[in-house]
Amino acid sequence: QTPTRTVVIFESFQRITMTERRIDPKIAEEKKEESSDMQSYAPLITAEEKKQKNATTMSSVPATKESSAPQKRNIFVRVCLLLIHLALFALFVPYLAAVCLHQITEDYLYPQLKLMRWVSDGRDFDELTYYHRKCDASDISANSVQDLLISPNMTAEDTTHHMLRHGASMYPNLLTHETAAALREFIDKENKVQEGFHVIQNDYRYSWGIDMNMHPALQTYWKELASNRQLVETLESIIGPDPAIIEFTAITSSYGAVDQHDHQDVVPPGSGAKFARSFIPSYSLFIPLQDTTYDMGATHVCPGTHLCSEGCEESCPPKNLAMSGRHGVWKAGWGALVNQQTTHKGMGHFCEGCLDRIVLIATFAPRPQTKRKLETRMIGQGGSYSLKWNHWGNTFSDFVHADSRMTEVQKYLRSMGLIKGNGWTFVMQASMRISNFEFGYNNAEEFLEDGGFSFLPKSWQALEEEEEEESEDNLWYTFMFETVKIVEGKLKELNKKAVGVFLAFSLGLDLLPRKSGKQRSFLFGGIKSLVVSHGIACLAFWLAMQVLSDSNWAKDIESGKASRLDSPKGNAYIAPMTIPTRDDILITKLYASDMLARYSDVLEFAHPGNRVWKNLVQEMSAEYPNLSASLQQNLCQSMVGWMQVNRRFLQPNVYRQWERLAEESSLVSTCHRQLMSESDELTRVMLRQVDILRDDTQNGRWRDTAIHTKFMPKYLDLWEERFLPTEKPMKKEVSKSSNPLLQWSTRASVEAPTTVQRSPTSRSSLPPTEEPREPYSGAWLEVGEAVEATYRCRGEAWYPATIIDAVSNEGTYTVEYADGDVDEGLQFSCIRRPIPYVIGEKVGLRAKVGRKWSSGTIVEILNEDSVSVKESKTGKVFGNVSLSRLRRSTQIHNGSNLEGRRVLARYNGGDEYFPGVIDEVKEDGTCNIQYDDGDFEEGVAIDDIELQ
Repeated sequence: QTPTRTVVIFESFQRITMTERRIDPKIAEEKKEESSDMQSYAPLITAEEKKQKNATTMSSVPATKESSAPQKRNIFVRVCLLLIHLALFALFVPYLAAVCLHQITEDYLYPQLKLMRWVSDGRDFDELTYYHRKCDASDISANSVQDLLISPNMTAEDTTHHMLRHGASMYPNLLTHETAAALREFIDKENKVQEGFHVIQNDYRYSWGIDMNMHPALQTYWKELASNRQLVETLESIIGPDPAIIEFTAITSSYGAVDQHDHQDVVPPGSGAKFARSFIPSYSLFIPLQDTTYDMGATHVCPGTHLCSEGCEESCPPKNLAMSGRHGVWKAGWGALVNQQTTHKGMGHFCEGCLDRIVLIATFAPRPQTKRKLETRMIGQGGSYSLKWNHWGNTFSDFVHADSRMTEVQKYLRSMGLIKGNGWTFVMQASMRISNFEFGYNNAEEFLEDGGFSFLPKSWQALEEEEEEESEDNLWYTFMFETVKIVEGKLKELNKKAVGVFLAFSLGLDLLPRKSGKQRSFLFGGIKSLVVSHGIACLAFWLAMQVLSDSNWAKDIESGKASRLDSPKGNAYIAPMTIPTRDDILITKLYASDMLARYSDVLEFAHPGNRVWKNLVQEMSAEYPNLSASLQQNLCQSMVGWMQVNRRFLQPNVYRQWERLAEESSLVSTCHRQLMSESDELTRVMLRQVDILRDDTQNGRWRDTAIHTKFMPKYLDLWEERFLPTEKPMKKEVSKSSNPLLQWSTRASVEAPTTVQRSPTSRSSLPPTEEPREPYSGAWLEVGEAVEATYRCRGEAWYPATIIDAVSNEGTYTVEYADGDVDEGLQFSCIRRPIPYVIGEKVGLRAKVGRKWSSGTIVEILNEDSVSVKESKTGKVFGNVSLSRLRRSTQIHNGSNLEGRRVLARYNGGDEYFPGVIDEVKEDGTCNIQYDDGDFEEGVAIDDIELQ
């Protein structure tokens, strides 16, 4: 009870607490201070008391050195277990990723590849929006590079119309001289070290993918483009807001580079020219980084050819426009915006001692609409798309703000679609190109021979092709799918072995001798930790897969609607089908989609027939709303009648094949609709929205639901009727109009005698029109018509046949001959309208079924279907010979009835034949020929002419 003993007891208690309970050092320090206070008041300790104190302390406190060794071993073991556990988790996550990728490949990627197949699935026949148009010199829309120049005072509407008309525009001063010089220096230096892409006429040309983080001037380039109001407004008007970037590269031409051939960057069989709802339009911006002369290789374009499905290689060379002009300069920083469907070419570099020509190229395209709509389009086929793989998935604004949106991590994740992005991802574009064996993805065998992916061991890849029956699966897909399965299996085995080692190690620790008392099991603790950590990882991946499966992208693939228009219903085409010509007026709503932006108006500017019709509608629209219903009808009848003199109104049927719009009521209704739209902006906007909604009911995500198939069409028809009133009171005296057509229509109707009853559709009150006539023989051929054709286009003889199919996608016909044979894929030059037989004409004769053909001469015309023929060899006359048993030679003989016949003739006696029509046969046996391209030639010798 003495103070000294109290101090001893307190100090002993303090030591025990610090060693066994391991109290907080701060608390221990406070206790120590309290002990010091107590000691300051205690009397001096005697030697005996000190001895007693030491004995008590030694018996109460364990030895520190002896107890620290087990603690260190325990800490070391737990740290080792933690590190092993982290390694197991790091190994398990890739395995889960491989499992999910396997599932994604089976459920989504493989079905997506099948949905993206194009020609192999015959979609080029079912998803047509235009036709196979071959252009000639008359389609060239500009004669000087000045016609392509965008002036500063042009509005966004003007620049949009300019691009839709010409397919190419020149924008001055897009880059400053400082930026162009910095970029040129950078690219010239990198040309020596970068691995290049292949380009047309590759010798002395260098091209490679540019990384946005390679040089500061690259970001300056995009910021300066974004600051050009006219360029940005034009791009967003034609292809939509914040367009995607699908190409960013430079092409350098050195002295010695030769001319490229005229080409389109996307091939017609897979581009927006013929398939506006299946392929996106894309526009490349070419900017020279130095002043470029003609001899340095200024790019040549052929304006007006962006809807030419067969290119324009014959007519473009003499009409091509160099961006520099023939004797001028294409200034550094000036940009040529060119539709990738427009025919163009890179010229050779023939200026010895001049600078290398360096052109920077960026290609813009509409963003995919998978988030808000069903995306039926793909990237155009045939393009090189020289873009680094980790730059896919980005848009114009991403490149402009690359410093914050295109960091290294963001680029890789966005290109694979793992983070939010609005562009075309690498996975999407690769799937499209793999499905259709596109450029860069048609060399799977070479890739496998080179060892496949460099970042994977060869044993982890399906490099060996298994010899199996032929499969419809693409070799790329087979390789990647099998590789994913192999990687999944390898990671599974690794995880099994790693977990087994971990558990064995934990069990071994449990079996080691330890101090008696309650001890935690390492084995059960390890199992518990694995269950928790791996369970969290599984839950995270499961949630990610749920989010993916609930996305529109996944749902569209599961429904089989992604990247596809609705398939036509039925098994037979509706006759009479025909193939459009450049002069026809195409009335179609296949372009009525807000996804197409202003590209939906391309036919009004680039198709010649529609352009003529639009000009007439614009001329008549100003006073049209002021007319009464009867006068409106009369005016439309006049307009339609005048257009039909040498043009047809065509519309696509339910199978997206063209047929004549022949009913007068339908024609008048179409005319009324377009005049009302042109005369009033609000009416135009509302009718466009009706068309867009109607298109969504037919081709949208919910096209199979009852509301879209049964109710929405009627509802939209009701709204269209409200926007197009049939009665309109006259607001002013229209007879004072200066428009002659409008004056005639009004006067003819007003001055008609009141005693004569006239039908509203009577044409007696209308100005006289000429009878419709083809612009050239055979231009308006339709399914069901009788024709003459050369078998398989061999040109040996003309046989009587009937057209059974007109294939607008290819511009060919299918015919059935009199003997039942069917001939497919006949070009226009191999088919013609029947020409009446004349007495004395040489023909081929098959007197009886099964007999060989013999030559003969027509001696009598009995009726429209039969003649009498004298066989040349025997002299026997066969009477009542059906025309189906005759054939004509393709060779021209003097005395033949040639006028009006379609022929191929050598212009000016040259080596090349050109199509045309014989206008007149002269007394000397020569012919005057009107060629299809507008040229006229007199006195062409018979030897220079072949019948088509």
